[in-house]
Amino acid sequence: DLDGARSGNTDNLEIIRRIASAVNIPIQVGGGLRTLDAVNKILSVGASRAVLGTAAVNNPKLVEIAIVNAGPDKVVISVDAKGGFVAVQGWMRKLVKRHPT
Repeated sequence: DLDGARSGNTDNLEIIRRIASAVNIPIQVGGGLRTLDAVNKILSVGASRAVLGTAAVNNPKLVEIAIVNAGPDKVVISVDAKGGFVAVQGWMRKLVKRHPT
């Protein structure tokens, strides 16, 4: 959910619910999941996994709580990169120096 990644909210919750109910395969959703409530909402509308990127960088304790709350098979950590840099907030903010290659 790139809209959610940029806003920090679960902007497309209803669309995600409709997708999850329309397909017969597991889906995972990331973008805007920066609170335990957001993780729970995504899982409650049918996502098989909640993907944490920005939250994993900014709030590692949330990752731990989400795993304990939802289970280790329901939470995925994502590292996004842009131009050789780790990026957060929908790729709008770079975090670390480029890794030497």
